[in-house]
Amino acid sequence: MTPTPISPPGGGIATPSQQPGSSYVGSGVCSGTAFSHTQTLYISYATSSEDTLLPSWLPAAGPTVNGLGCYVNLSYTDSLDQFSTSANNASSCANAANTREMHVLDFSALQHTGDGLGTSGYISTSSNGFTRRWTQTGDVADQYSLTFHNGWFPLDAVTYQAMQTNTTVAKAVIRSMVERVAAGNVAYREWNHTTTHYSPPIPKFNTNLVYI
Repeated sequence: MTPTPISPPGGGIATPSQQPGSSYVGSGVCSGTAFSHTQTLYISYATSSEDTLLPSWLPAAGPTVNGLGCYVNLSYTDSLDQFSTSANNASSCANAANTREMHVLDFSALQHTGDGLGTSGYISTSSNGFTRRWTQTGDVADQYSLTFHNGWFPLDAVTYQAMQTNTTVAKAVIRSMVERVAAGNVAYREWNHTTTHYSPPIPKFNTNLVYI
């Protein structure tokens, strides 16, 4: 006796009879189209601290500007793929496609063997962020990549000093950087160093997946 197909939420049922011409054959009664999202990120950084001058009649020392100069490369892929499971009732089928893998970031300081970010180094993806669920209305396949040079992340003096030798502060700074990249409006300059640009917001980059 052939099992009765179960309709996953939003995904429909992918079977030869309902999708003529498709080479896909569901291996279970719970089969359909799943939406998958994969993301990755790489940042290299170097500290920068510069004194400023106050715009007074007699020049005087102004506040010191501290921050990180960075190269940033971010990408994500959204895809619609056939997915099938052996879930045998409506309740289990409803969540059968759901999965979530954290986007794990590691950091490594250069010429610095202690804790913290040191004065230069890189932040890299050791495990891509990944989510999957049944498709919903409006889901489309998409691919995006962003790279910019000489990005500027200003920091207050206390955080600037602490992050170089304290891992807890370093992780907080990294999370802030990731959230700022996703939100957009990060100032950066290309190789000519003459024109300031601002990065676009990237709403599809899921900061909730990020684990440091």
